[in-house]
Amino acid sequence: MAEKRLVGVSKTLRNNYLWSDTKDNFDSAGVAVDDGVYDTGGFEDRDYDVRGLSHISIDLENTGANSIDYTLLGATKPFTKISELVDADYHLAEVAETALAGTTRVAIYDETLTSRITALRLRAKETTPTSDSTLRGDVNAR
Repeated sequence: MAEKRLVGVSKTLRNNYLWSDTKDNFDSAGVAVDDGVYDTGGFEDRDYDVRGLSHISIDLENTGANSIDYTLLGATKPFTKISELVDADYHLAEVAETALAGTTRVAIYDETLTSRITALRLRAKETTPTSDSTLRGDVNAR
């Protein structure tokens, strides 16, 4: 589990900032979904603190040849640091687990957030063990 801070990238209307996930080149080169733990059913998670944000959109692209499974989970539990949340706290299935074929791009989420959702977890894994791929995403919030 790793928090990925949404970084202010530009101002939009009404002096609100547009926030984006630019950490570890997720928005450009992407991140590898390939590790021994994934081959046994483990996951690559990206956790977002969405308190105070009103809207979020997420586009994903699988730039590799092999399929990747993804899901988006929501939490409603209050916290001081997002690292306090455990797997069981992400109990809302905002987007059900879905396969993303190789070299495919898809918009998975474009929603106005309710104040009850405090965090979102984007989870990815190899669809087939030992078949790695690269996942990139445009995560934008305001």
